[in-house]
Order: sequence, then structure tokens, then C-alpha cells
Amino acid sequence: MEKNTKRNAFDYFAYFTKCAQFACDSAVFLEDALNHFDHEKVPDWARAMHRIENDADSLKHDMIKRLAHEFISPIEREDIVTLAEKLDSSIDTIEDVMQKIYYHNVRDIRPEAITFAELIVKCANAMLAATKEFKNFKKSRTVIDHVIEVNTIESDADKLFAQSMRRLYTEDVDTRTILIWTAMFETLEECLDVLEDSADVIESIIMKNT
Repeated sequence: MEKNTKRNAFDYFAYFTKCAQFACDSAVFLEDALNHFDHEKVPDWARAMHRIENDADSLKHDMIKRLAHEFISPIEREDIVTLAEKLDSSIDTIEDVMQKIYYHNVRDIRPEAITFAELIVKCANAMLAATKEFKNFKKSRTVIDHVIEVNTIESDADKLFAQSMRRLYTEDVDTRTILIWTAMFETLEECLDVLEDSADVIESIIMKNT
């Protein structure tokens, strides 16, 4: 592990927290949109969601530029980049849900999607809590508790996915609806998978450095 010094002014742990906050913002935006769904507002919502994703991308690019010129870093460079990419992917995937709603021209939201959105918000909040405690990983047990919480929520999402797909394929619905909502449920589940991936990276870094 590369050690940090006062000369290294960039706070990578604060950066992780900012990324996780973008994921929370995206998740809350998605949940609110699904709970108050209005087909006419979808194009505006898609643009608004993209702005969040774009701000997160800009933050990541700034961090990568800084990291490229750093002589030292608080944890290994590869771990910084891996966690940054996983956090960024979580935001991308949440945005992808809204994009699919837009280009599939979804007009009605299935109730399972709202439940998925609630789980995504909970998972993103747990991930945010983990990143806030990450800087204290050598002496804090709390960060691992948050990682476990992310894993538990993702397991709940796996069960919800199975139930949602079962209901979709046993109801008397048209082929178009089946195709669209199969893609939607897969992407909603992926949101939680990627958040869990981020938590797993944090756990791996802790195991390597303690």
C-alpha cells in the first residue's frame, strides 16, 4: 500500500463519497419518477438524469487526471481506479433504467419496478454510508456493517427479480410488454448488482490493507 502524506492534498476518500452521493441522487430521482409516473415527462426526466450522470463523469475524469500525476496515494492506484469505475457504473446503470423507459416508450409502470427503485435507494444509501466510513477502515467496524447491508439488500433484489419475472411470464400480457419488462427488470436488478460490486471492492481493499 502506498502511504499518504501532507503533500498529497487530494482527498480520494472524499471523492468516493461524492460519487456515492451521485448514485443516491440518481436513485432518489428514479424512485420519485416511478412513484409519480407521467409519460409526458419522461423526455425531461431522461435529460435530467443524464445531467447527474455527466456531472459524475466529470468528477471521475478530474480524479483520474490527478491520480496520473500523483507520486503517492492513500491506497493502491489500481484499487482507486477500480472503485471509481464501479461507483460510476452504478450511476450509469440507474440512468439506463430511465433511458429504457424513454426509448421503449413505457406508458405504465409495473408495481415491481417501484419496489426495485426502493431497494436501489436503500442500497445506494448503504453504499454512501460505507464510503463515508471508508477513510477509517483500519479502526472502524462500521464500514463492514454497511458492506454487509448492501449485500443483504442485493439478495432481496434477487428474490424480487425472480418473483417479477415469474409474474410477467404467467400473466396474460402481450409479447411487447414481456420483451420490454424483461429488459427493464434485468436493468433494475443490475443496478443493485453494480452497487454490490462497489461494496465488494471496498471489502477487498480493507482485507488487503489490514
